[in-house]
Amino acid sequence: MATRGTARHAIALFTALAAAMVLFALAPLALPQSYSPVALGTSEAAAQGVAGAWVARLGFVMFGLAVLGICVLRHQSWPPLTTGLHGGFGVGMILVAV
Repeated sequence: MATRGTARHAIALFTALAAAMVLFALAPLALPQSYSPVALGTSEAAAQGVAGAWVARLGFVMFGLAVLGICVLRHQSWPPLTTGLHGGFGVGMILVAV
């Protein structure tokens, strides 16, 4: 059974994941008219020198932090390889924003 603290952390991490999803959905609206969400991917939406790219970059950071938070929350129940690979993914998402 989860403790109150664990439940609060899980809610916070779910909220961070939801915020990342909203930011990714709103990113095309913050970009110039020439951006095509069909032809270009999320990475192009976060490209250097693109006006409004901060929205997609913030989405990458939120996603990465949420995954890292899940690793911290679940590290005792996950095998070490699983925790390590998810941790690497979380760091990678943050580095994409950088």
